Order: sequence, then C-alpha cells, then structure tokens
Amino acid sequence: MKKRSKTLITILSAILVVIMLVVVAMMINPLLRTEASIRRHLLSMMPVGTSMEEVIRTVENNESWMIRVVRDNVGVVLDPKIHVPTNMHPTERTKDEHIIGNKSIIAHLGTYSVIVRIDVVAFFAFNEDGELIEILIKKYYDWI
Repeated sequence: MKKRSKTLITILSAILVVIMLVVVAMMINPLLRTEASIRRHLLSMMPVGTSMEEVIRTVENNESWMIRVVRDNVGVVLDPKIHVPTNMHPTERTKDEHIIGNKSIIAHLGTYSVIVRIDVVAFFAFNEDGELIEILIKKYYDWI
C-alpha cells in the first residue's frame, strides 16, 4: 500500500511540475497566449484611436516584431469563407463586409514551436483618418 502511495505522489508531483512549467512558459512567452489574449495585450499598448504612425513606431521598437505590409488604400481583408484575416489583396469580388477599415498594417509578432511551427501575425485596421479601429490576431500553423 505504501509503495502505491509513493508512486501516486510521484506521478502527481510530475504532473504538477509540468503544469507549472507550462504556466511559466506562457508568462515568459506571450505568443503562447490565446489570440484573444494577445489582442487584449496589444490593445492595452495601442488603444483604439492610436494613429497609424504610432502603431508603426510601436511595432518597429519591438525587436522581435516586424512589419510585413502597410496599406494606405485598403483595410484588413477577411477570408469570406471562414471570416478570419488574410494577407491577400481584395479582388473585385470582395464584398465590403469582408474588409475592415480603409487602411491596414500586417505585422509578424514572432514564431514558436510546440510540435508544429506557429507564426503569430497581427492585423491592424485603421479608418480613413489613420486611426486604429481594430486589431485581429491570427496564428498560422506549419506542420513542417
């Protein structure tokens, strides 16, 4: 009976250590958070109404982030089938409800691996005056 108790305590301790390591990893690497949590974090740094220029400065000042696209003539384009942001340009067939804003920035926030390679990308949508109106986050999974 005592041997079973020791084995059970050892297994539970190992599980607890793994859970603690995952929590610490999530605190150290914010990219491991959910898309909604990353979005909330970015909105706390760059609230709605922030100028396009200030968003560019903020992204450029973060060493691990990189601006991929700046569009002064089109907002964030949503994939019409699954309603998630895409880096594609709109076509003549793209409906207005699939475009958020009048201007946009696409920024790569980083990459991490957990069995698969995961790229985290932020889509910033701006109104015609260049004021931030929305941030969308998309994680792209590459099964290497």
